[in-house]
Amino acid sequence: MIRTTFGRDLAYNEENPEIGREFSLFVMPSFQLGDKFNLSPSIRYAKLENLKTQEEYYNGAISRFSARYQFNNFFSVRIISEYNSFADRFFIQPLIQWNPNPSTVFYVGGNQNSIEDFNDDFYSPFRVDQTQFYLKFQYLIGL
Repeated sequence: MIRTTFGRDLAYNEENPEIGREFSLFVMPSFQLGDKFNLSPSIRYAKLENLKTQEEYYNGAISRFSARYQFNNFFSVRIISEYNSFADRFFIQPLIQWNPNPSTVFYVGGNQNSIEDFNDDFYSPFRVDQTQFYLKFQYLIGL
């Protein structure tokens, strides 16, 4: 899928919102590798500049990569990673899903956000400043 937008848009984050020249592009190919493995990279680029001075209100991109492996009808693993150049942050989200039947579900996963100094000399995706862990179990009890 490819989508592009250009024209005029409002710069909402300014003290006095102004109309600017917008350009955005979204590209998301999807690759099905066999029956069980799916890859979905994407990039979303956006730019807004002042109509008179050509000064940029914002200019950046969000790059995302998603991989999913479906072991069988009941069990799958997914990982999503994302780099946001607007905030200069890296994000990763693994998830394990088990659905043995339509009324039972079990999820375990988490989120990790990189430290704010993404481009320093000691960068490692394992240096995080925010981590979340979650677990969900749902079972339908018939009465």
